[in-house]
Amino acid sequence: MKQSVVDDGRGTYCSTACRGVSMRNGVTKTCPQCGALYTIPASLKDKRRACSQACWWKMMGIDPGRSAILARARHDLLTTRTRPAPSASSTPSSTS
Repeated sequence: MKQSVVDDGRGTYCSTACRGVSMRNGVTKTCPQCGALYTIPASLKDKRRACSQACWWKMMGIDPGRSAILARARHDLLTTRTRPAPSASSTPSSTS
């Protein structure tokens, strides 16, 4: 490492490999759905409760296929709406 980099305070690690080793502060947990062991960053230990999205869906009782169908239907409904045409009674008509 260059001395100028160290002098600037940017030389914390001697290499990318050493930097990677220092960041490995994971927490190993057991998935309540499938029982698998998985490792997550320590900062997420209280937030992440399942090993995968599939296990999370099962744990929460969510059917991902049904959710996707409902989301698509909502999207289609909102994007295909048209404004109603003005009714004939609201336009002035000429009577003879």
